[in-house]
Amino acid sequence: MHLPYLAFLLSLTFSCTITPNPTIPVSDSDFSHSEFDTFLHQHVDESGLIDYPVLLKERPNLDRYIARTAHVSPDSHPALFARESDRLVYWINAYNAATINQILAYYPIANVGDVKPPWYGFFFPQRSGFFLFTRSLYGGRALNLYYLENSII
Repeated sequence: MHLPYLAFLLSLTFSCTITPNPTIPVSDSDFSHSEFDTFLHQHVDESGLIDYPVLLKERPNLDRYIARTAHVSPDSHPALFARESDRLVYWINAYNAATINQILAYYPIANVGDVKPPWYGFFFPQRSGFFLFTRSLYGGRALNLYYLENSII
């Protein structure tokens, strides 16, 4: 494979993005996980299962939290995340919220392997469509779940 072709494929690999709802107002003077906590209490049962069909219709807390993480992160607003534990809580919650949001974007799916990479990514592993080719915003920076899990968390 020629190097320019590979560079082109890699640039496409990391260009797919799921963006949050831009109409949700977000403050950059503080950060709270309260919307995500409320969402978890409302939509996750004792077994840790989420009722995705119901969530498709009732997702305002998740949408607000996704908008908040898109606007504010430990990288974009380090003063809001002074301790390492604050940064870790942010990244773990943001990762989990983005995973749920991406499942909803592709719902109904049986598992994350159902999200296929684009045609030019046929040589990537099966679950790469979900973990590599979909990205979310964190403090204005678009990242995929693979990078979050393996480089940040």
